Amino acid sequence: EHDAAAARRFIAALAPFWAMRGFGTEGRRWVRAIMRAPAAGAAGVPIAPDAHASYAAAEMLLNLGDYVDAMPHALAALKEARRGGDDRRVTDSLRLVGHLHAMMGRWKQATSVFRQALQHSLALGDGAVTACRNSLGVLLRHQGEYVEATECFEQALAKIESVSAAMASGILFNLSLLARLRGRYAKAHRLCAQAVESARASHDLRKLGCVLVDHGEEHFGASLPTVAP
Repeated sequence: EHDAAAARRFIAALAPFWAMRGFGTEGRRWVRAIMRAPAAGAAGVPIAPDAHASYAAAEMLLNLGDYVDAMPHALAALKEARRGGDDRRVTDSLRLVGHLHAMMGRWKQATSVFRQALQHSLALGDGAVTACRNSLGVLLRHQGEYVEATECFEQALAKIESVSAAMASGILFNLSLLARLRGRYAKAHRLCAQAVESARASHDLRKLGCVLVDHGEEHFGASLPTVAP
């Protein structure tokens, strides 16, 4: 039992290192060797999954694109977080499960999970709530639920100082996309310009590149459908 618990702590401790150093393949190998091993003590009593290890394994596999393999670990992390009654861990685990559903194209399931995450985040403060509203808005936008998506992003925008510059850029960018879809090109241009400045402040080159490509279009939404305001 001690060895199994120690092995899971090993996963939790080294997952950030593997991610930072680009050793994802090595991390995946250790996860498969340790996390899938029978977790039972000498007396045959099951060992409860370690929430930190399960979360770390799921997050790492998500970043490697192994969504199917990541899901059981994410669900195990969520189960343990709920058992412990920690709203922050529950919220983080729900967001992780939601992201996995979204990456697998399960938009309805992802939306349902993020609604749960939003409810749990209300006890945690503006930063957690804003992050959940931003993610929920993205999911709703993908499903064509533009009115509710806009509400989510505008509520997130009202507390934009509570999140990182990178996330703030994402919120502004998503609002610009929705404004464009409604044919509000001047507003879309203004929001996208703000997103560019926020992305620059975040030093997130990937985010900045995406926003700059969009902001650089000469005609906003010329070939895109519009919806009623």
